[in-house]
Amino acid sequence: MIGYEQIQFAGVPWRKLHGAIVPLLPPHLNPLLTDDAAREFLEDTKAHLIRWEDGFESAEPTEWWHLVKDGDASIEGLPKKVRYLVRQGRERFRVARCKRSDILERGYDVYLRAYERYETFERRFTLPEFRRAVESMPEYIEFWLAETPGDGRMVAFAENVVAGDACFYSSMWFCPDALKGSLSYALIQAMNEHYLGARGFRYVSDGARNLSHRTNIHQFLQTKFGFRRAYCRLNVVYSRPVGALVALAYPFGSVLKHVPGAAKLRALLEQERIRRTFVQP
Repeated sequence: MIGYEQIQFAGVPWRKLHGAIVPLLPPHLNPLLTDDAAREFLEDTKAHLIRWEDGFESAEPTEWWHLVKDGDASIEGLPKKVRYLVRQGRERFRVARCKRSDILERGYDVYLRAYERYETFERRFTLPEFRRAVESMPEYIEFWLAETPGDGRMVAFAENVVAGDACFYSSMWFCPDALKGSLSYALIQAMNEHYLGARGFRYVSDGARNLSHRTNIHQFLQTKFGFRRAYCRLNVVYSRPVGALVALAYPFGSVLKHVPGAAKLRALLEQERIRRTFVQP
């Protein structure tokens, strides 16, 4: 995900992307909203839906979660094979925090090559759109890069949302050929050590359960780096037209699984299915 409109409401920042509004915060800082307030917010912004969570770190498993890591972030706490791959990645690439200008100048090629790996309905940005998106990100976004030591070619970058004592790994983009050199291991471990170790954050998060595309990143982080599911409650309020569409299409969700070009609607209906698990009968 690159690029979104930032909006202030209820004292916190939100991001608007593809007509949906979600908090631009780590999940434990999500605001408390009533459905009436959410509907008023939708009318003001002309968005299709608003989504937020409550009950973060629920003791009972639910169908909605954020993937988080807390506690020890040292390399010694990782499985033996993962330690080897982290060290291999560090030998082959330089990983470091960077400036926004680095992403503006050198990030587009990484974005293009990474985009090709995703199964997603999100539209690919042109270079001017990419640069406008990066420039519009809030000041509290922190950027990281990875590059080859010899020629300084950027092969990955990350965009992190830092708020309070937590960090949300908003997006990570990798050149596919560099992944063979254990790049992802080096980048993720460097960020974990920085935020959990050096800065002592409460946790880092790779975001909520994904609905729009499959990258297997959550499974990777769980099995290799000890991330876990932090369960919570999903809240969604729709605009009137989208609410009517969801109500009409929901009974046909199983049929739409096989309809070409309906990926966005399928994601919307899957979100609705999950939302309904939290509604009292």
